[in-house]
Amino acid sequence: MIREFVRILRSGEEDVLFFRDIEVDSPLWNALIGVDDRRVAVIRPSESQVHRWIDFPSPAEDYWKKFSSKSRYNLRRQAKQFDHSVSFYSERGDVGPFLEKAHLISMKSWQTKRLGLRIKNSPEERTYWELVASRGAMRSYVLEQGDVPVAFLLGVQWKGCFVVEEIGFDPAYRDSAPGSILLFRVLEDLTSRSSPELLDFGFGDNVYKQIYGNRATQSGSIILLRQSFLPMAVMKLEETRRALIDRVRAISKRLGIFSHIKKIYKK
Repeated sequence: MIREFVRILRSGEEDVLFFRDIEVDSPLWNALIGVDDRRVAVIRPSESQVHRWIDFPSPAEDYWKKFSSKSRYNLRRQAKQFDHSVSFYSERGDVGPFLEKAHLISMKSWQTKRLGLRIKNSPEERTYWELVASRGAMRSYVLEQGDVPVAFLLGVQWKGCFVVEEIGFDPAYRDSAPGSILLFRVLEDLTSRSSPELLDFGFGDNVYKQIYGNRATQSGSIILLRQSFLPMAVMKLEETRRALIDRVRAISKRLGIFSHIKKIYKK
């Protein structure tokens, strides 16, 4: 596989191969880091980050024992205070309705403002998720208040592992914590039927991952880049942009305004 990646870059079929989230010291990580070809550069665009998981016990219901009785009460209380329903999507015919609702939420979410539209509801996206559903691997949820979709979780469950692909909520409901409520309901479902052995929260860390996760590893991104003028120049510009962002973040933290800026950014 690594030889094929190198061939693709050397041939000019692609300039860049980006691996967003690879476990540090895994076989794939070590193979990518070890690429030794004068025409291909190996770049780590950022430091590795905490990657959080849930290892579900057997029986899966015992997962909730990690929380104190007071914490479990508070989770249930928070959910009861927000009038809602949760719909489950797993079949091929569910893909269209799910993507329509998730798209409406995604257009308003802070993730879209920061990273670009996450759920496009395009024909290509529908085709892909219909294929996933036809394999019995789609396991997704939408939280609604009345007929209004408020939060979504796009998930895949395959061979005992549930992967959180995308999650988002409508910021107009931020004070009610719809994302947290949906995740709580999803975990209730995961621990009560067709329970996976493992849940993968995906790349990056977050408070909710710290609350619900019970295992942490390290993961990061790796770029394989064809060594020619244009891709190298573009990569240099990206490195400069990242360095500038890191500098601004560091200054705002020293001034004590980073948290305030972050809250404004997510509104």
